[in-house]
Amino acid sequence: MKLNLFGLLTLVTAAFLAGNAPALPEPKVIEVGDNVPEFCWTDVHDMKLCHPTFVNTVRVLIYGTGWCPDCNKEMAAIVARVNTYKDKAVTFISLSAQGDLAGAPPTLEFLKTWKERHQIPFYVAASPRDAGKNFFAPPIYIPNVVIIGRDNRLVYKAVSPSVDEIFAEIKKALGE
Repeated sequence: MKLNLFGLLTLVTAAFLAGNAPALPEPKVIEVGDNVPEFCWTDVHDMKLCHPTFVNTVRVLIYGTGWCPDCNKEMAAIVARVNTYKDKAVTFISLSAQGDLAGAPPTLEFLKTWKERHQIPFYVAASPRDAGKNFFAPPIYIPNVVIIGRDNRLVYKAVSPSVDEIFAEIKKALGE
């Protein structure tokens, strides 16, 4: 049977609607020691923010949402300690997959409010809804933290780590 493009699309659509379409593979989860591909996010100024921009720095990605009580507590505790690293080669980025309501996307208005609410002195950006799948296998919980070393390799990832643990891992990544 010979199919043109229209025929192939019709067949694939029919299989999908019938529930017979093959499942798309989950993205490969990046493990500690793996090289981290380029990821970009939209920051509070509606600008593209890409982690490889911060060459030769340790990058700390803090995933959370506005509606998550633990995310709010963690962010307040991180902000209280982040100044100890202001002269070090560390870049902190707060990433939100949702806003103040579960399921609501992180609008620019939310990101600005989140930054003001916690007086965050570092980058704040929207993260795609499925971004956590790059580092964590389902189910994914928040808050979670990812640390990327100066060599662009993943050095740490954890769900609901203590703030003491996060800062201890930053010290290790810096070689202190």
